[in-house]
Amino acid sequence: MPVRWSTLLGGIAGLLLPVPLMLLAGEIRREQRAEMSPAREQVSPVLPLSEQKALQTFGLDCSGSEECESPLGCLYFAGERQGFCGGSTCREDFQCGEDWMCRTVHTLGSEALVRTCIPPGLRKEGESCVQSLGMKEETCAMGFRCTAGWCGRSCQPDEPTSCPQGFFCREGLDGPSCLPTCETTGCSHGQECVSLGEGISVCAVVRGENCQKVPCSEGGLCSVWPPRYEDSRLELKMACSRVSCSDGGPACPPGTSCVQGLCRHPSESGPPDAGPPVSPPRHP
Repeated sequence: MPVRWSTLLGGIAGLLLPVPLMLLAGEIRREQRAEMSPAREQVSPVLPLSEQKALQTFGLDCSGSEECESPLGCLYFAGERQGFCGGSTCREDFQCGEDWMCRTVHTLGSEALVRTCIPPGLRKEGESCVQSLGMKEETCAMGFRCTAGWCGRSCQPDEPTSCPQGFFCREGLDGPSCLPTCETTGCSHGQECVSLGEGISVCAVVRGENCQKVPCSEGGLCSVWPPRYEDSRLELKMACSRVSCSDGGPACPPGTSCVQGLCRHPSESGPPDAGPPVSPPRHP
């Protein structure tokens, strides 16, 4: 039997209806005082359920957000090939009921972002996360936000002490939260401090070659695969890889340029090695 997405969305949105008027009024006042960060301005605005239902594509199956009327996006559950057109339903956790969280999730086929109610997951502070519907094992637990792929408590960017040691505060789609860094604290025996960019670094068991310690040669670029856990230990696979490029394609990583179809460092000379280039997996 096909899933009635409109029924599901109606049920989720129904969680929002009994919000006490005094709490809602207080929330409106807080929003008027606070400046919305650029990251949060990209999120689809919250519309009353009646206005969402008035859109022709609301609740319909979709394979990309371009099939949904704005401001709806193509929401999807992990593992499903198709999604459904839905919009933002909440602004804060208290609008989702006692055991749910209000979080920003990505949609299919575009950069559209939708803010909706999701159940808390199992990932703890400092652990990697993926914020998506139907991924409890990789979603942050109650009280934590998933920013740049890592769970952390909320914090104040202008107050460094609002994060515990080994973390720093950064703005995210759901507000500022604490992200991990091991640059000053170091790691325990058997683990290495791996930089993931934008100030984020984590202690992990490295599988493969740590190309952050020994730079890649002959045009290789240091790639870090998405994190995984093995017996509760964080593991990161690292390797030197080549990246293909073209004049009309994606830009090469910083410090490299496109030479004969491969992203290469300026210090390199001579033609690239024979054989097809290998594109590394996406950085987490």
